[in-house]
Amino acid sequence: MTTITLDSSQVTHALNQLSQRITNMQPAMRDIGESVASWVDLTFRDAQDPYGNPWADLSPVTIAKRRNGSNKPLNDTGRLKASITSNASQHEVTVGTNTIYAPTHQFGANQSEYAPHVPWGDVPARPFLPNTDQGFPALWQQDIVDIIRNHLESTN
Repeated sequence: MTTITLDSSQVTHALNQLSQRITNMQPAMRDIGESVASWVDLTFRDAQDPYGNPWADLSPVTIAKRRNGSNKPLNDTGRLKASITSNASQHEVTVGTNTIYAPTHQFGANQSEYAPHVPWGDVPARPFLPNTDQGFPALWQQDIVDIIRNHLESTN
């Protein structure tokens, strides 16, 4: 499991303000999780990573094996996209998937990482979640700040 800590002074400040005004942070955390899951959904729709970089095209061999005839990466059965969930607690929100092949698509893989008889070659990374080096994209962070502000306004 990869953990990405949101490193934004604007978000941290807003969360600190909210936690001083309300005792139950879970509704805000739930809304944040739903927002992030929606942003992740857009990566599948747009076939690009959270930072706007297009995913690598599918190989002709992969396209020929697709069930639905689509040449859009990570959109054959829709299982991975549908598996993205968010879970919120009082002080934390997690967004992710339990799909076993998700890390292969998020980080990429060399054929040598699998048994020698696998029917595919190297799999390029097609990140659908933010990465630890780049953190959350600015638009995602702004969405989170807006959610927190809405919760702050509702406490007045």
